[in-house]
Amino acid sequence: MEFLQIWLLIVGVYRLIMACLMIFKKKNFVIKTLYSLEPKNGVFGNSILTISTAVNYENNGLFYLTWFSFVVGLTHYLSEFLYFKTNNFKNNISQLFFAGPAVFFMTLRILYMN
Repeated sequence: MEFLQIWLLIVGVYRLIMACLMIFKKKNFVIKTLYSLEPKNGVFGNSILTISTAVNYENNGLFYLTWFSFVVGLTHYLSEFLYFKTNNFKNNISQLFFAGPAVFFMTLRILYMN
């Protein structure tokens, strides 16, 4: 599934670029993001995890960890939108566009390629 590797690389690079652009927008973004223990600030870690999975595609432990991080993130945003009603659809488009297909194709790989 070379398509999945390319998709994960695109998602990881996109997240990394967006996190780097936030450095110029918000003051102290790097310090608050890198040295914070808040789970919402895992943008750098998640993007590096996704890029690492795209590069080292055959590492099953890394693949499962990346899949789990996408599932947790997608579940978080969908529960905010559907259950708690604290977020609107417009704010979730990026998450649904990137995480939705990634979870779908990664689940197919887990089910049929192992």
